[in-house]
Amino acid sequence: PLTADTVRVSEAEFEAAYREVSPELLRSLRRAKDRILEYHSRGGTEGLSFAQREAGRILALGGALCEEGRAALGALDLIFIERNLSPGGCADLLALTVFLERWESGER
Repeated sequence: PLTADTVRVSEAEFEAAYREVSPELLRSLRRAKDRILEYHSRGGTEGLSFAQREAGRILALGGALCEEGRAALGALDLIFIERNLSPGGCADLLALTVFLERWESGER
C-alpha cells in the first residue's frame, strides 16, 4: 500500500498529496475506459465496470476528504490487490497531469 514511508515524504506532505490527487484518480477511473485495467490486469469488462462503479460510490461518499470515503478507498485497494485489478491507465494519466501542471508552474 502507498504510505508516507513508501514514498519517503513527511506525513503532512503525503496527506496533502493524497487529498489532492485521490479525487482526480477516482474521477478518471469513474469515466475512463482504462485499457490496462480491462485487458492487462485480467479484469475484463466486469472488472472495469466494477472499478467504475466503486469509484463513483467512493466519490459520492466524499472520497479521500472524509473518513468514510477514505475507509472505502482503502477497502477498494485491498479488493484490487486480491482481484489483480490495476487502474494503470488512469494512474498514468494522473501522473502526466501532475507532471505537466508542475512543469507549467515552474515546480521542477
